[in-house]
Amino acid sequence: MPLLWKYLRPLRWWVALSLLLAGIAQVLTLVDPLIFGMIVDKYVLNLDGKSDDLLVRGAVLWLLVAVGIAFLARVAKTF
Repeated sequence: MPLLWKYLRPLRWWVALSLLLAGIAQVLTLVDPLIFGMIVDKYVLNLDGKSDDLLVRGAVLWLLVAVGIAFLARVAKTF
């Protein structure tokens, strides 16, 4: 173990950054199903009796947010 620390000590900030980005990627990956659940609950079931135009606009907006979050998660994984 001391040998490993000897090699990692000069790179500790890079290791910390990679662990931080991995954590961010995991959190963003976990947010994606929450968004899809909200889309189903608010826009697919239509419990409030909203108009079709409002339903489509809201669902498309949240789908774009989901795509953006998935993109950010992939970028964090890549770096």
